[in-house]
Amino acid sequence: MNIKFSICLLLVSFFKLNAQSVVKSPDGKLAVSVSADNGMPQY
Repeated sequence: MNIKFSICLLLVSFFKLNAQSVVKSPDGKLAVSVSADNGMPQY
């Protein structure tokens, strides 16, 4: 669980806080939508 949370925080740090991005696994079976809501990361 801690590894997944750390990866999500790392991904959020690479994106602008006002942008929304979708990160997909190489096989396309897993996707995470990363965005910011009032400066708080949402995934």
